[in-house]
Amino acid sequence: TTAPPTPTPRATPDPETPLPAAQRVPPLPRGGTEAGLGGLASPSVLGSIGGWFGGLFSDDPEAPPAPRMPLAAATAPVPDGLRPTGMSIPSIGLAALNVADLRIDYRGALQVPTDFGQVGWYTSSAVPGDPGPAVFAGHVDTRRGPAVFAQLDRLRPGDLVEVPRSDGGTARYAVDSVEYFPKDTMPSDRIYGPSTAPQLRLLTCGGPFDEGTLSYQDNVVVFASAR
Repeated sequence: TTAPPTPTPRATPDPETPLPAAQRVPPLPRGGTEAGLGGLASPSVLGSIGGWFGGLFSDDPEAPPAPRMPLAAATAPVPDGLRPTGMSIPSIGLAALNVADLRIDYRGALQVPTDFGQVGWYTSSAVPGDPGPAVFAGHVDTRRGPAVFAQLDRLRPGDLVEVPRSDGGTARYAVDSVEYFPKDTMPSDRIYGPSTAPQLRLLTCGGPFDEGTLSYQDNVVVFASAR
């Protein structure tokens, strides 16, 4: 399958608001994965597909650099009946009843959900359950407290992620790993690269919070495969 257009990171991250220290989850070592670690993995969403998570993106996640694609190519309409309608992750108590469509904006950056409690799906990525990576992003926290992906870093290998579709089917995935990446070194190929099997990517912000830039320094990425 062909990889979807990869958003380009924004030069300046959007303002982000960290949770109070008492509500934050201890992060993994930079670049670490939960798989194979005894500790908890801590994982907001893609940069240009990357650049918007964080406070929402209280800390906006930023996607890896990639060739810019024509806007039209990144905003092609999704066929009726082939889109996600929610997301369930029982192990962290996540039950999203609707999904926002995310596209690339005029700056070449991924749009972000306007609702902090809503999961967003990059419409140029795979439809959940189809071959290739289905890419989702969401906020980690807000000024008022945790957002939809606040507990994403607590996922462990093997945890179930279910994504119902508008055609009545449900795509099911098992978590492979939870990883942290500095925003300027996001692995584009691993996140957006083509695959003959259904894959899932969940993105949000994480890691240390920079008070100077009002932004989390890292992005958290959950990698999952069809089960």
